[in-house]
Amino acid sequence: MPQNSIELLQKLMEKYSRVFMSFAGKQGVPYDDVEDIVMASFWSCYKGGYLEKMTEPEIKKVLVRIVYNKCMDYHRKAAPTDIAAIEDCETELDKISYRAGNAVDKTVVSNENCQYIRDTIDGLKDIWREPVRMYFIEERSIPEISRALGITEEVCRSRISRARKCLKEKLKGLWEQFQ
Repeated sequence: MPQNSIELLQKLMEKYSRVFMSFAGKQGVPYDDVEDIVMASFWSCYKGGYLEKMTEPEIKKVLVRIVYNKCMDYHRKAAPTDIAAIEDCETELDKISYRAGNAVDKTVVSNENCQYIRDTIDGLKDIWREPVRMYFIEERSIPEISRALGITEEVCRSRISRARKCLKEKLKGLWEQFQ
């Protein structure tokens, strides 16, 4: 990386590290881990090559997203698997329960449906699986995914679109069950 990228990184760290540490703390990350998450976020931004391509306000937006994603990763890793499965689907389950008009046992429905959805995603073609996970589960942007996978944004959009159609067809029965 060029020297000016390193200098820009240092400048950004001095300027925004406290702000991002506060943000990570508000996301529920323990005080002892906040600094690690923020520094890992700056490092990811540096490794991603954002510093050469963007203006400082754009970099700040990217850093906010990276810090947020790292906070969510922290919580996923810290939570037991079964609890994470329930939390991942809780919002969707609330929508489904509301539409169904009855009080469904959230834990049972959530576990079964989330596992079914995970199995369906795992059953996708190899080239679709990772973009789908990154887009829908990790909530990454198309440019971020395309850089991570080393593909163009157009190819990334195409893969996500095709996977979405496939998932819609495979999960059709599940969706109709609750409408």
